[in-house]
Amino acid sequence: MGNSKAKCITIVAILLLITLNCNSQSTKDNKKIKIQKEMEQNKIETYNPFKDFEPAKRFNIEEYNLKSKGKYECRFTDDNGMEVHQFTYPRFSSRKIEEYWEERNYPNSEYKFICCYHDNGLLRHKLTTFYDIHLGVIQFYDKLGNVVREKNWDAPYTFSLDNLIDKMKDEYKIDIRIPELMWSVYRYVSEEINIPLYEVKVKDPIIDYKILVYLIDGNTGETLLITPRETQVWVGQPGETIIEEYIRKRDSGELPDRHVDSLNGNTGNELEPKQIEKPQEEIILKKEKIQPNTPDIPNKSVEPKKIFKFRID
Repeated sequence: MGNSKAKCITIVAILLLITLNCNSQSTKDNKKIKIQKEMEQNKIETYNPFKDFEPAKRFNIEEYNLKSKGKYECRFTDDNGMEVHQFTYPRFSSRKIEEYWEERNYPNSEYKFICCYHDNGLLRHKLTTFYDIHLGVIQFYDKLGNVVREKNWDAPYTFSLDNLIDKMKDEYKIDIRIPELMWSVYRYVSEEINIPLYEVKVKDPIIDYKILVYLIDGNTGETLLITPRETQVWVGQPGETIIEEYIRKRDSGELPDRHVDSLNGNTGNELEPKQIEKPQEEIILKKEKIQPNTPDIPNKSVEPKKIFKFRID
């Protein structure tokens, strides 16, 4: 009797230990999953939907001829929900097709995956674009499929496009991936100041011909200039590019010295804006005209009779 009772107590104790160990392991696993989720959330992921996309190495010419029905282009949606535009550029004189092109994008997205194929159907080159920006490394192939050269479009920009998207969302509450909000987004290396730059042009939500332009350093991510612009030009009105406006304001002391310092490769965050002595009359006029942190909007009280619309690039 006593032995049977002792065995029951032993069994119960073992079961309790097993239950406690299982609960402890379950708690550890839950903590591990939670930490992994937090790490994934904090990890910088690319917004490029075509990062791992691999196109066909050979263009299906027969299928294209059936879909295009004798024309020089066709459009369709593939099984993955991508909108596909295929087209050709025939030679004007002989009408001979020298290249086949294919553009892919998801609906309401400014990311595009573009492929160019030789007349024999083999891939010539491929690249991804975002608005007017070329992304990543583009490789060029000959008609036998051999790589003959390549170009890295991201090389000059240590501040990446993904960084730019995050910056515009965090600092200005603007998601530049939404086409309806944007006029254009592009980047280039400025010959005037010899640094890579982004120009982000955001539409005015009310007045359709007004935009707000953000000039951003492609190395440091620093906002160099925010300025209002119009997509109209007055007849006879001298135009000033974004770079020219930036240089003028920088050289006249309207911008802090850290912008000047960034041109030499330094962020300039440790520098205080330099105090420029100006005539008292000029300071008074500026206080009356401009509110704090408000861009200086040009005075257009006298309007010329004629206007022409055009896109600012």
